[in-house]
Amino acid sequence: MREAIAHYLGNMNQVDGWGIDDDLARIFLLLDDLQRTLGVHGSLFEIGVHHGRTAILLSLMARPAERCVFLDLFDRQDENIDNSGRGNLETFRANLARWAPGTAPEIIAGNSLNLEFSSIAGLVHGVRFAHIDGGHYKAVVLNDLDKTEAVLGPGGIVVVDDFLHSGFLGVNEACNHYLREAGGRRLLPIATGKNKLILAARSHAQRYRDGLLAGLKPQRQVAEFYGETLVCLDRF
Repeated sequence: MREAIAHYLGNMNQVDGWGIDDDLARIFLLLDDLQRTLGVHGSLFEIGVHHGRTAILLSLMARPAERCVFLDLFDRQDENIDNSGRGNLETFRANLARWAPGTAPEIIAGNSLNLEFSSIAGLVHGVRFAHIDGGHYKAVVLNDLDKTEAVLGPGGIVVVDDFLHSGFLGVNEACNHYLREAGGRRLLPIATGKNKLILAARSHAQRYRDGLLAGLKPQRQVAEFYGETLVCLDRF
């Protein structure tokens, strides 16, 4: 799969969309390697697929026996009330067949507000890596965080897109609301930057922070946020 990943990353700009670039792909792959080292396994999950730019990388990151689940409104765009992306199932399938042939993810056309994630076959045994990039208003982001947390496996990671996007302040508001109530939550913030907030299971949070700092060159700064140390993913 490493050859397939390298081939895709060299051509990623041919896939329309956002959510991932060369630097972020490197960070995703570093986290993937850390999970392998730490013995973390489970499904890979994305909410908000658009044309599959990030989903393709997640598909290529999946190990044998791991499952991928991709959820998007697709043709139900009347429910896309904040106009965040415009997923197209046919385009996504074509991109997946071109850049990640042989993979067979579970693709769901639906609204995360109306779904019980625990009833989705590919999620019931635990998620190790999730990317949340669906609706961008507070209620839906909180919904996606809460439901993803509930199906997260041991050592799981959740990456929230558009945390720092000035046009989608509901994402930032939802994440701050979530973190203010973090006392009883399973996830802690470990990194931010490149428009992302990365959360990880409490049990593994510090090991991920250490791994990010060791693996990212040049060395990144750290910042304090809700009493936790975050790795700054942007270059200073």
